[in-house]
Amino acid sequence: TQFENVGPGADDSFDSYGLCLGVNGGFGPVVIGGEFTWGRNLGGANYVGAGNWGPTAYDSNADGFADTIEDTEGYAWWFHIGFKIGPATPYLIVGNNSTDNDGNAAVANDALEFDIDQWMYGISVPISVAKGFTIRPEFMYYDFDSDAKVGGVNGVDRGDQWFLGVQWMLVF
Repeated sequence: TQFENVGPGADDSFDSYGLCLGVNGGFGPVVIGGEFTWGRNLGGANYVGAGNWGPTAYDSNADGFADTIEDTEGYAWWFHIGFKIGPATPYLIVGNNSTDNDGNAAVANDALEFDIDQWMYGISVPISVAKGFTIRPEFMYYDFDSDAKVGGVNGVDRGDQWFLGVQWMLVF
């Protein structure tokens, strides 16, 4: 992928790559599953699974053009465990997303630097009502990092969110 409006002879391209591994299994009434994703510049490859993992272009010589591209590296994972109880399977869910970009590596704590560690916790209860029809109440909590480094500033509280909802799923 290439950036436009870069200075003459400047770095104008970056590489994206990633690896994802998922598992899912059951042992009697117990169901477990999870996924791990690792990569570089995945947002630049239109990956939207775990957040903005795109590279950062910055002006290293103050001429008004982007001259250098810094890669964003990250990993994300989630794990759930459930227990079948009749037509319902309550799941406990936990996950993490960590991304890092040094911005201008020659400058400590510059405006483009970030290091973010987000967490997710939840309860999801799919209930099979009829063949092909499931109701899924969910309660999720997302901590977007209360001690992040954003723009070179340490201790940034990026907030959190609570979600409570119900999915109506028709599968045919």
